[in-house]
Amino acid sequence: MLLIVACVGAVLMGLGARLEHPDLTPAQPSSAEQERQHLAILAQRIANGAATTSATTSAAASATASTASDSPLNSTLAADAEEWVTKLGGVWIPWPQGAPDGYSNPQLDLTGISSLADLSAALWEFSEAAQAFSAGDAAATGAQTPTQQEPPASADSDSNSTALPTLGLALALSATKHAVTVDHARNAPAACPSFTPTQMSTLLISHPYALWQLESARQALELKQANLDADQQPALTAAMDTLAHTVDAGLAAGASDVRPLLVPPPDSSTTAETIADSAVAALAPLAITPEETAALVSFQCQLSLDLTGYARATNDSASAE
Repeated sequence: MLLIVACVGAVLMGLGARLEHPDLTPAQPSSAEQERQHLAILAQRIANGAATTSATTSAAASATASTASDSPLNSTLAADAEEWVTKLGGVWIPWPQGAPDGYSNPQLDLTGISSLADLSAALWEFSEAAQAFSAGDAAATGAQTPTQQEPPASADSDSNSTALPTLGLALALSATKHAVTVDHARNAPAACPSFTPTQMSTLLISHPYALWQLESARQALELKQANLDADQQPALTAAMDTLAHTVDAGLAAGASDVRPLLVPPPDSSTTAETIADSAVAALAPLAITPEETAALVSFQCQLSLDLTGYARATNDSASAE
């Protein structure tokens, strides 16, 4: 036995292997891991930059802001970006406590992105990359169309699907909304992907609950609009029109007409933004294919754009939600 061990050791030594010093070089990351790492690094840079901002700046000042430190959007973006990093599993470093002798950690650029223009570019890049990541995420997890496809029997019942959206889609939706906010803060046009109501038709045909949700949101905004001052009411029209046109496009394409006759009025503390976000969040678990995820991100972007005028109108007035 000793002779065998000695012979094996001699062979390994002859091949250049050293038993007391194994090769610690990390394995080459897969393409999926490279995408995840790219997203995690970008999210960390966004979080680091947004974390330096001040939440006390007025909306009027933010319209001419050139850096994130001049913008009121900071605290929410910083917190959300840190959450993106966590959900992605963090930025991978081979040896967080320091590399062993003969090895070194990769040089990663985690510099905070503080300029509003750069933040905007980073958020749009993150949104697009997250959508691409979503396709692989869905395939890897074997994501299936949720079994719950029926709308609630009444506005008070809760039969929404308990399925979760793919990680990539959830990140893309969040980043897109923040990108619109950043562009609004720097008084620049948002680089939203073009949206047409027919893009959502496939989702609405496959899932009656989706159409029910959009119509419910439209009615909730209509009820909220009725309680606004006359000069503020037009600010909600664009979002209501987007919802109405999307529902109409779905019906024209063959979606089941499951629109609620009447929804209860939203609570006075419920913002228009919350109503729109809740509708998109309810549809997110239903979007599985790349076409459906792209359509939902475009839809989210359009609604966020529609509501920037509402935010400006209410900020300019004495009333607040």
